[in-house]
Amino acid sequence: MKRRALAALAIVCLAGCGAEERAATRIARANELVAAGKFEEAQFELRNALKAEPKNADVNYQLARLMHRRERLPDAVFFYEEALRLDPRHADAALTLAFLMLGDDVDYSQRLVDGVIERDPKNALAWVRRSDIALARGDADAALSAALTAAELAPQSARTQIQAGLVHRARIRKHKLLKEPVPDSVYEDALAAFERASEGEDDSRDHQSVALAWVERANTLASWPARAGEAGAAYREAFEAARKLGGSYDAALDAALTHARRTQDAELQRWALESGVEVYPERLELWRSLARATEEPGASSSPTLERMISRRAKDARAHSAYARDLAARGRAKDALAHLDAVAPRLDEPAVARFAQVEIASAAGDVEAAKAAAARLAKEHAGSFED
Repeated sequence: MKRRALAALAIVCLAGCGAEERAATRIARANELVAAGKFEEAQFELRNALKAEPKNADVNYQLARLMHRRERLPDAVFFYEEALRLDPRHADAALTLAFLMLGDDVDYSQRLVDGVIERDPKNALAWVRRSDIALARGDADAALSAALTAAELAPQSARTQIQAGLVHRARIRKHKLLKEPVPDSVYEDALAAFERASEGEDDSRDHQSVALAWVERANTLASWPARAGEAGAAYREAFEAARKLGGSYDAALDAALTHARRTQDAELQRWALESGVEVYPERLELWRSLARATEEPGASSSPTLERMISRRAKDARAHSAYARDLAARGRAKDALAHLDAVAPRLDEPAVARFAQVEIASAAGDVEAAKAAAARLAKEHAGSFED
């Protein structure tokens, strides 16, 4: 119903509104499409808005945000810069661009952030960016000062509290690099900042800031010798926090796995991998890692990978991975027979046929390889073209 109302509004506006109103309508429609994950359609709307209003800074900014989200960074930088050219006081464009350019041109980032602070000294995100710049320059004191200013300006913001915690983490690393003892107070300051962030207000996409706060809390405990034993439970808490927030599990999962491997914590590693395949069953590398971490070598097949293909019944890549594993266990004929049996019902049968060619060739079964290659060419010509 909401989309229908929006479409009706768009038709009315396109017929009778001015260029600026039409651009605003297209931006609103694009935001609806982005929220629905329809990025191509959103880009089409914004491109049309840009044609209607080429000197509209906000249209350029919205297009930059979309390019940024799609990880098309050169395009994002271009449109952020265009938004700033059209409106030099566009703070959001300046601060995002400053972050993107931090690794390439820290002086440029500094000028952008200084300009925002000069115009609006109470912009908390600008002080976060100033803290980022100070960290990039290796000035921990200036970074902490800027982060604390940001936290004072927006004490309820998860993002500002995270910045304070990250600066304290940088102080911990500096002490360790200099082979100096780290005062417990620095760990305590970092932990307190991340705990405030975990309870703060979060306007980031998918609640990423609060989720990150939980992960950084766990990372801080892991780096603190006196409390490292609490880290495993903290990583589990970070994962559960991500579940409750309904956002991405990536940061919590990756951090838990990194810690488990570094500390050789087999129990935590197994838990993280089991949790990973539960929330990301399409990530085949997690299934393979789980098999390696939990199964004894020498078996004729992998129960974990059998579970994988049960969960991913139509996933040709999952079945191909399972077949390759069978072949590696000396069961090439069974691997080929498995792919023959399942290929017709898979989402990408050509992938399974291609795996057959590889498996037969590696096993030295020339006739089977030729037969699989011929079938691939006949049934799936063009499937692997660029």
